[in-house]
Amino acid sequence: MAVKPSGRTVSQKLSSFSQQLRTVKFTKEKNMHEKTSGGMGFFGALTLFFIGLKLMDYITRRWWRIPAPTWIPIAPILLFVAFVVTIENTCRRAEVPA
Repeated sequence: MAVKPSGRTVSQKLSSFSQQLRTVKFTKEKNMHEKTSGGMGFFGALTLFFIGLKLMDYITRRWWRIPAPTWIPIAPILLFVAFVVTIENTCRRAEVPA
């Protein structure tokens, strides 16, 4: 099997290859910046559902409990932070100055 010469110089081939690389890089960067979130999500939809039920008087929950699907997933993180801060303060007070 014989290799057929393309008739292009090495610099022309490199230039073409460089252009292809720039196109691929631009396309990748463009796709990375066009990503959007998946939408509202389960907890957001549940919160809107509870708000609708409350406004139509189908549920008698108090208003502070209506957005619970939004703040309940955040609560464990806040509790952990409060725990760490409390332990840190307790350890500082327990240290006896020399």
